[in-house]
Amino acid sequence: MDEKPDLLTPETRAKLEEAIFEGILTNEKLISILNSLVKKNNKQKKKSQRQSIKEASTEYRLKNSTVISSAQSLRVWESLAVAEKKLQMSSPVSSDRVFNDPRFNFKKAALNGLSLLEMAEKFPEHNWGRYKETTKKNTPGHYLISYENPLANLSPEKEKALHPEQCFRLDFNLTVELILTIHNLGGEMPNLFYRTTFTTSHFKNPEEICVGFEKGKLTFLKESKVRKEGKMGILLVKDEEWMKDD
Repeated sequence: MDEKPDLLTPETRAKLEEAIFEGILTNEKLISILNSLVKKNNKQKKKSQRQSIKEASTEYRLKNSTVISSAQSLRVWESLAVAEKKLQMSSPVSSDRVFNDPRFNFKKAALNGLSLLEMAEKFPEHNWGRYKETTKKNTPGHYLISYENPLANLSPEKEKALHPEQCFRLDFNLTVELILTIHNLGGEMPNLFYRTTFTTSHFKNPEEICVGFEKGKLTFLKESKVRKEGKMGILLVKDEEWMKDD
């Protein structure tokens, strides 16, 4: 069997033995000192472990975090609104500080995942054009969204560099629902047209469709026109596991 290495230097061992021989350090004093050192070391370990657990589970609290509550959504959409207990919940945001970054202003919004067909029938006065027949729907839930952020009017390269990893652009119909809900609640959004996930696929060179307000009405414009006018916005949403079914 291998012998354990001597952890004391010869000088330290000599001083220790001298102190014991002279009666300066008794057996009781030595045990008391060792017990105190062990106790202190254990406290430091526990403190370090608690700090690690705290840092791993921290949920960054969002200031003024709700832009659309379930009750507010019900006021706008009435019978089309989904009951709050049926809305999917946003998961904790501890994994990325961007969700508490004031430049991105992430807020929670209760969205019903309505189709444009449903919304156009509810508010026919807007400039729906050919989109009023779109039937795609999304999962009703509490979405964590950012519509005031540094991504407005950037080149594709700069936008990509600043785009948070755990986010993507909010789907076409969810973007429309968000904008209409805020508008009908008397709220305000930046004077931007938000680039969506929908494209002009029937054209030879398809462009992404942007949605915003023009002359008091919801309006849909092609990306090239919006970019030329310097009114391009990007509406971000936190990626959630329950969105995979959309």
